[in-house]
Amino acid sequence: MSIQRTTTSSPPQWKKYDVFLSFRGDDTRKAFTDYLYASLVHQGIITFRDEPELQKGKAISSELFSAIKESRFALIVLSPNYASSTWCLDELVTILDCMKATEMTVLPIFYNVDPSDVRKQAGSFGEAFTKHEERFRDDKEKLQRWRSALTQVASFSGWNSKEWYESKLIEDIVDVIWKKLQPILFSSVENLVGIDSRLQPINLLLGAGVDDVRFIGIWGMGGVGKRSRLWLPKDINYVLSKNTGTEAIEGIFVDSTNESGVEVDVNAKSFSVMSKLRYLKINCSNLPDGLDCLPNSLRILKWTGYPSKSLPQHFNPEKLLDLSLCHSVNILSTPDFRVMPYLELLTLEGCRRLYKVHPSIEELSSLIVLNLKDCKNLVHFASSLHGLKSLKVLNLSGCSRVNKLPNDMGHLENCLEKLDVSGTGIRELPSSIGLLKNLQDLSLRGSAASFRHYRSFHLMYG
Repeated sequence: MSIQRTTTSSPPQWKKYDVFLSFRGDDTRKAFTDYLYASLVHQGIITFRDEPELQKGKAISSELFSAIKESRFALIVLSPNYASSTWCLDELVTILDCMKATEMTVLPIFYNVDPSDVRKQAGSFGEAFTKHEERFRDDKEKLQRWRSALTQVASFSGWNSKEWYESKLIEDIVDVIWKKLQPILFSSVENLVGIDSRLQPINLLLGAGVDDVRFIGIWGMGGVGKRSRLWLPKDINYVLSKNTGTEAIEGIFVDSTNESGVEVDVNAKSFSVMSKLRYLKINCSNLPDGLDCLPNSLRILKWTGYPSKSLPQHFNPEKLLDLSLCHSVNILSTPDFRVMPYLELLTLEGCRRLYKVHPSIEELSSLIVLNLKDCKNLVHFASSLHGLKSLKVLNLSGCSRVNKLPNDMGHLENCLEKLDVSGTGIRELPSSIGLLKNLQDLSLRGSAASFRHYRSFHLMYG
């Protein structure tokens, strides 16, 4: 196998976000944009999703301006009603201003609109401006800024949704962004069928903007070319047990259950110098001396069988998006979630001794999935769900000691799609559950909950 390494001439400037996503919520929030956002995040692309409808009547805030400025790319979803929102138009002007002042790349997505309508402000864009001209007839300068911004963005290379199946469109957008984010890539030579898809997860871990080192563990049968995120499991074990890592490492994947039989012993200070570590996935390990620290730079932390009772005291991962500590039987309580305000995925499945969820969980406005399945010692997980404005999936299956849901479940009316309380001690669902208009999957199988008040939901009960 022959593999070539290609590099760019200079490293990109470090940004807080990979992508800023601009869209008209009424058009695409619950469909196209939601799927696009989920696909970007799944690929490990750090994405800021603005919610214009939550900002009605407000000017572009300093926080939002900072998010735009701190993004490598801006994806503009130009949908039929995009121009009817003055917020979206102001946001677009700000994005183009930042593009001129920074290295931001702006990529338009013409979603069910003709690019020429955007460029000429015709069709639905023309109708929107007819109303704007009446409302802002004394502010011609603002109107001209908006028109100029639309004309400019319509001239950029992007995607026209009318030419794609939607799933393929999203796949291509994510692929283009991902490839543009990688300044150092491995690319296969011609005629190596299927190699690109196998190199993609490796490139994700290798993504770096400078000449530095990455550690990758690969395991498999002897004699299949492993020695050509390369390092064997015993080498990874050496790095973690002897504390020989460096700040250059951005991704680590460790599986101590693989066929090599190598057990990973993690030194208490293993991660002390890995200040750029973004992705850490460990399947079981030993912590003979506990763990002093984890890098605050982490975006994704998946540690199956985490052996300590809690995460390190001074672990403050402000940018963490995904926290999974499945089957960590020693975990007694969760961390204070105020140090990870942008968390989107929280999975604590099988943490049998977990008895307490920190009340700050109620403040995680970006949380999409909360999985507490089979936390059999858990008695109480939240007093209120009012702040969980993005929660789509709540899984309490097997939490046999949980006997009550928060009374304000109705506040999740616009987001919650799946609720699993099977095998719990819940006898009565709160009356506000009837407000959950987006609920598609409700499972009560094996729980004590009464069905008599909820037949009108016309849902499929497990």
